Amino acid sequence: MNAVIFQAANLVILLSVLIFVARKKMIQFYAQQAKEFQAKLKDASAQFEETKTAFESLKAQVDDLDGRLGEMRRMSMKEIESESERLESETERQIEQAIHDGEVKLKIETERLRKTLERELVERALSTAKKTLERDLKTHDAEWTSQMIGSDALRTGKKNYAS
Repeated sequence: MNAVIFQAANLVILLSVLIFVARKKMIQFYAQQAKEFQAKLKDASAQFEETKTAFESLKAQVDDLDGRLGEMRRMSMKEIESESERLESETERQIEQAIHDGEVKLKIETERLRKTLERELVERALSTAKKTLERDLKTHDAEWTSQMIGSDALRTGKKNYAS
């Protein structure tokens, strides 16, 4: 048993000497580890705050994006309505212009046709009058010639075989 106590006492002395000699190195090592851990913890905390700030910023932008999209939709609808009204009024104006142009062309064409018909009617009336006059003249000329021949035969007592 003495040997066990002696070995245990040697072990305690050896560990005490080792702890005494290595204590400074161990304290420095653990202090360095603690500093490194604190630095890493500080960096991680800073990164977390940066990430959190970036997240909040992005979240605000996304929330704002919904609002901006809604505003863009409203603006687009207003522009579509405005353009639709403009196109409708332009179309109505073009239709009215086309109707007006058609009426003007119709008046011009009607006037041209009226003048053409008047000209044709005058020409036909003149042609008919000329034919009537020629016919009447032939009739009157033939009657006059007959009368002249008849009166000449009575006066002279000779018959005219030409008639």
